[in-house]
Amino acid sequence: MKETMSKNAGRALALAVALHFALPVCAAHAEESVKEGAEVQTDAVNVEADAAKEEAKYESQSTTIITKEDIARKQAKSVEDVIFNEVGVTRTIDAMGNVGVSIRGGDPRHTLLMIDGQRVLGGEAKYNGNGDELLRIGAENIERIEIIRGAASAKYGADAIGGVINIITKTAGKKAAVTLNVEGLRAQDGKENTPFSNFFLRADAGAMGKLRLAAWGSKRDVLPIYAAKDTSSSWNSDFRSSLRYFGSIKNVGIQGEYDLGRQQTLQFSLGKEIEDMKKNVKYSNEDEEPEQHLRREIKRDTYNLSYRGRTGKYDWVVDYNYGKRQENDIGILSLAKNTQYTGYNMLFTLNDVAHQQWHLNTKINAAVNAAHFLTFGFGYSDEDGEGSRIQNAPESYKKKIRPDDYDSNLWHQSLPGTAYISPEGKSFVHDYKFNRDANGNVYWDEAYEYRGTADLDNYKQPKPSDILKPNNHITVIDKATGKEIADPLTTLGAGTVYYAYKFGDNPISRYLARINGLGYKEEYNARQNTLTMGKAHIEKWHAYLMDTWQYDKDTIFTPVVRLDHSSLFGSHVTAGIGMTHNVGGNSHRRFKMNVGTGYAEPGMGELYYNWEMYPAMSEHAPGWYWVGNAQLKPEKSVNLSLSLEGETKNSFARVSIFHNRIKDYLTHYFSGNYLYLRRKDPTSAGVLGDPDPSSRDRLYSFRNLGNVAITGLEAELDHTFSSHWSAKIGYTYLHAINKDAEENHMPRELLDRPRHKIDFGIRYMDEKTGWSGSLWADYYLNMLDSNSVDMSKQAEAKHAADYKRKSFGIWNLMVQKKFGEDAMAYIGVDNLFAKRDDDRAFQGRVYRLGMNFSFDSAGGSAARTGTGLLSSSYHSNWFIQRDTETLRPGEFRVSGDYRLRQDSHTGEARSGVRVTDKRDVGDAQKNLEDNPAHGYAQRLRVRADAGLGEHTSATVTASAAGGMDGQEDIAPSQGLNEARIERAELRHEAGDVDVSLGRLEERIGLTGYFFGKDYDGARAVWTSDRTQVRAGVGDFSHTTGITDTAYTKLSPMAFLRSATKDELLGWMFEDSEGNTVSDRIILPNLDKMNYHQKFLDAQQRDKAAGGGSVAHRMKVLREFYTMLKEIDPSVTESAYTFSLHSGLFRRGSGYVNSVEMENFDPTKDLDSYFSSAEYLNRVKKAMAENGGVLYLQDGRDTPVHEADLTPENFRRWFADYGLSSGDPNNLSKRDNVHTTIGDMLFHLSTSWTPDGASYLPLSKGPKVIPVPDGQLLMRDTTPAVKTAGYVQVKHLLTDDLGVQAHYMKSLQDSAYGGKIASVFGLGASLRLGAMAKLSYEWGQNSSGFAKGLNGGATPAYHVLRLDYGMPDSWQKGSWNAFFDYKRFAHGSFLGGNGTESLPDRYIDGIRSFTLGAGYVPIDNLRVDFFYTFDAKGTAKRATLFGSEDFKLGDYARVQLTYRF
Repeated sequence: MKETMSKNAGRALALAVALHFALPVCAAHAEESVKEGAEVQTDAVNVEADAAKEEAKYESQSTTIITKEDIARKQAKSVEDVIFNEVGVTRTIDAMGNVGVSIRGGDPRHTLLMIDGQRVLGGEAKYNGNGDELLRIGAENIERIEIIRGAASAKYGADAIGGVINIITKTAGKKAAVTLNVEGLRAQDGKENTPFSNFFLRADAGAMGKLRLAAWGSKRDVLPIYAAKDTSSSWNSDFRSSLRYFGSIKNVGIQGEYDLGRQQTLQFSLGKEIEDMKKNVKYSNEDEEPEQHLRREIKRDTYNLSYRGRTGKYDWVVDYNYGKRQENDIGILSLAKNTQYTGYNMLFTLNDVAHQQWHLNTKINAAVNAAHFLTFGFGYSDEDGEGSRIQNAPESYKKKIRPDDYDSNLWHQSLPGTAYISPEGKSFVHDYKFNRDANGNVYWDEAYEYRGTADLDNYKQPKPSDILKPNNHITVIDKATGKEIADPLTTLGAGTVYYAYKFGDNPISRYLARINGLGYKEEYNARQNTLTMGKAHIEKWHAYLMDTWQYDKDTIFTPVVRLDHSSLFGSHVTAGIGMTHNVGGNSHRRFKMNVGTGYAEPGMGELYYNWEMYPAMSEHAPGWYWVGNAQLKPEKSVNLSLSLEGETKNSFARVSIFHNRIKDYLTHYFSGNYLYLRRKDPTSAGVLGDPDPSSRDRLYSFRNLGNVAITGLEAELDHTFSSHWSAKIGYTYLHAINKDAEENHMPRELLDRPRHKIDFGIRYMDEKTGWSGSLWADYYLNMLDSNSVDMSKQAEAKHAADYKRKSFGIWNLMVQKKFGEDAMAYIGVDNLFAKRDDDRAFQGRVYRLGMNFSFDSAGGSAARTGTGLLSSSYHSNWFIQRDTETLRPGEFRVSGDYRLRQDSHTGEARSGVRVTDKRDVGDAQKNLEDNPAHGYAQRLRVRADAGLGEHTSATVTASAAGGMDGQEDIAPSQGLNEARIERAELRHEAGDVDVSLGRLEERIGLTGYFFGKDYDGARAVWTSDRTQVRAGVGDFSHTTGITDTAYTKLSPMAFLRSATKDELLGWMFEDSEGNTVSDRIILPNLDKMNYHQKFLDAQQRDKAAGGGSVAHRMKVLREFYTMLKEIDPSVTESAYTFSLHSGLFRRGSGYVNSVEMENFDPTKDLDSYFSSAEYLNRVKKAMAENGGVLYLQDGRDTPVHEADLTPENFRRWFADYGLSSGDPNNLSKRDNVHTTIGDMLFHLSTSWTPDGASYLPLSKGPKVIPVPDGQLLMRDTTPAVKTAGYVQVKHLLTDDLGVQAHYMKSLQDSAYGGKIASVFGLGASLRLGAMAKLSYEWGQNSSGFAKGLNGGATPAYHVLRLDYGMPDSWQKGSWNAFFDYKRFAHGSFLGGNGTESLPDRYIDGIRSFTLGAGYVPIDNLRVDFFYTFDAKGTAKRATLFGSEDFKLGDYARVQLTYRF
């Protein structure tokens, strides 16, 4: 008996080994393999996952399998949510908020991440290990996760020094099914108005002959993690710095498998991911420090094609994989918040990088004999990188950018000395010219960019004397003619030449002067808004051979050798040998040993970085600048691991020890040097100024350190106590040291490696009641935190004592309840005890509430009777339907439905609308503000059908709702206040022809997007077995036309605008760059606005009136004060801006002070001031402080004594000297003598910052300035189609393939004066089994109007749609799902889309993805959910400062419909 058991164990061992290598190739044949080996017990429902667990037992490396059931127990939404609860797996986070995964103490880059055996396409750099990819990979589409601990480069290639994480995704199912998961989240410390949400939708078409298909889509919100430190400011008290990027991640994909026969399959998959993230940063609560608003968009496209097969003793797989990742980062500075008037943002950083690679890999398994199982493979990969981040790459080129393309709210400064506005938004994007000083420090050579080779005393502020220096050769160009002025100093004079040099780039300057061939700041201006784009290319190939050698019935050896070659780093050989031994012949007690070498190559980022990640905000908050190191070497390692593991019926236990020695260990580090992007003004002529400490960036780079040694122990126990309770506990000990720490000035202990890590979990399950729950925790003990050192002191952090040693733990709870086989609800709490640590970027407590639904075979009676969406005994009605309804003469039916709908969409919530002196906003304000919105709507419909004859019937449908479906993104009303007749049709059937009159419903095209509503007219339909022709004519005006469009245009139109601040005041004290304008530029007299001039005029009228008159000046002052109170109430509350100056002054030691009373209100009666005791006492106090005497501001300094202090004198002195000066060209005297009006204008000019200190017209105030040559920003609307005719033809080519063509033509001019519809379209639908169909539709509108909207080109549209289930069923248990991509060029869509999934605004000139699902929980009650994302304009739209690319927020719709 014992001998038989040993033989069975040996056979099971051999089978498990074979399964280990065959599984990646032959997953589809796993069930067959299991049947052939009866000794291996597997669950027939989950053969592949159980086979993977069985395989892991005989893998010589410590391996953990996380199944989809494990993922569901935690309701994990990303890999990051589940993976860090495993032994030996540690979460790291760097100073930039990038999460990394460390296995057995290795760096994040030492962990190789794979999906379905292929490397994850991460970023261009490897130093953070692409750990953030764990956040992006949705967990709900995962079959299992394999964690392989220890060096595995010989098996998997470069970078697998610490271990491997292989994520296996779900394959297309054999049965039709749909899965929908929805979840809401709310953070305890969040201030968001609406909760965050996640959803996942997957639909499997089931087996369709030899083909299986599946499609999925998901959207996940990444919650913000806010810093505990208060960094708000007085102008934005709600601001909170975020520690990581947050936003949303959306992905869609389709996969399939085709059985080629003879045990050969072809698998394919296509995926697209869109990531919209942001991060808000501020280091202090100082008002002077701007907010940093960082935006990141990542797009990823992946394609996979795999050929798999087996025959006899061989099996093989050939994989082709292509991936492209485009990342665009934008940084905006802002010093204004929630002002109704925007335009005060500044573009401070812009970087992008495109990373793409493709692989071609072949793997062959061969069962040589009973003792040897060979695996050999080879592959080739090609990797490209391009972008501004990798400027130091071998190839580079220059790229000019337009700042307003990246942010529509940029600050447009006024041009110095003018009332004109700069056409380009404020930007700090610059192609810096770097140089080195005498000490070798890198700095920005600003002087060269300003002056070139000119001889200037001060390179920032040239002087007139510079023009006369003998070393300077002067040339002057007349910009009007383009000709050079001969002998410019004589012809124009030195003064004119000087101004032509300093202000030559100003549009109003007539001349442009150059010194020695280069204009002032000409080089600087040429480099402004310019990026250097680097290009890099790496080619690699590899080959490996591995033998699984069954030494005896209890022992397996696995030697492996691999050769990797890189075009950058040459060839490297890695090797390893593993052993698995059944202790005492018991296959449930295993001893494992593994010895191997590892190899890791630097990425493109480490080699070629040259970019500013964060700018300096102040002297105490330096920036962060990356510089690559092209001299880096690959890392090499040697790893030893010993393990003992085993299991019983209820328990699994494992103990492992390991040692890993890494040579040429690579790390990023602060070099100790700074890069200064600004310099102070020179202290003497001809020299550079000192570096400005507020502009310094820390220079970070990469280097190979030397040797690192990591030793550790792992222990884990998983035990089932009963049918309800089970628990898991794990422990990891690490001793990770840098053996060359002293010479590298770094701590000996590696950072972010906890000395001890404890993982704990307890689970409860009651299958009878459906209740289950999980409680789990991770504890990190005794860890040096790399982020615990202040950024400004990182250069001094060289020892462990310089860092904080931390211990912490995070607990999580999840409770679930199943409702039958199709539904589950859950509630959970992440970070149960709200542990916070900004250094580790811990999210605060988060509450989760969600529902999961899973249906197969369409559910309910529909599935049992086989009446699916596309299956029918009548083979054509899945594609061709006839309109007739069977009604007996005299028969009358009444039916109806009630629909309740909730719509919502996100938006950028721009704080307002910019206007300029020539351009204003008409009806396009909604487009520019882009505010998020949500709303409810309801609709009640009643339908009556009557049989009027044997072949004649009538239908009338009336509805009451809050607005026309689709015409607005949010219904204008929640009530039932808008009634209309939706259908009033008289039908007559004559053989194969149906004729209809009245208000008719018609879907033109296959999908209903182009048109699917009603029109008033006539229609004839001919239907045969395989063909249908539909033709009609009528008035489409009440359902077409697009007013709520996202497109805008600038229309020439006269209008009235408000004044700018400078126009309102009438003069400027400083120009837009803060330079003092010594002569106080007096602007032209602008009607009803120039208050400087109005005060001067009033002063002259008062002077002419005589007798100390103030009437005219006070009238203007009261008018001005009242207007200011409406524009900005805070300015009238300023104690100093409005002060009543008495006309008296006092002398001190070297100063002259006016006697004044603060908080002056000009609207009050003046005598209430002059007769008050408060005023008298104020003057007496000043007189006493000045030796008992004051002086009149009369130019003669006439003395005034206490006996002179009477109300009459107060009024006279105020009228003659205190209100204004009396000078016809000035409102106040020189030499520090102040007046009420003069001081008011001075304070307003220098300290009043309306609308965030913008120089554009005021957001509030009277619109009185006429702009006869102005432009208004209007919606680019589409008028309604009046009379039009159409024809549609459908034909079934085969039982499963139908084609369609349609044509629509305007027969009457529209409101704009021309015909707008001339549309031709084609489409096709392919039936994919009984439950799915794939449709494609194309069309174009060739009318002149449509071409005008589309920039002269003929606009076209495309729709690709995949449908599952039963979309029109009302039977209990029925479901449907769909996914589509659509692209409608502006002008191709005319309004009236017939889908319920989204409004017309999201179709007109928009490309987007839409997911939808519906379910019937009880008969006649239907729940539908639609989600549209990545909605972007197909063309640019106009703004007040040029055109812009744009996108719309994600659109979600949930509706409940009851039919009666």
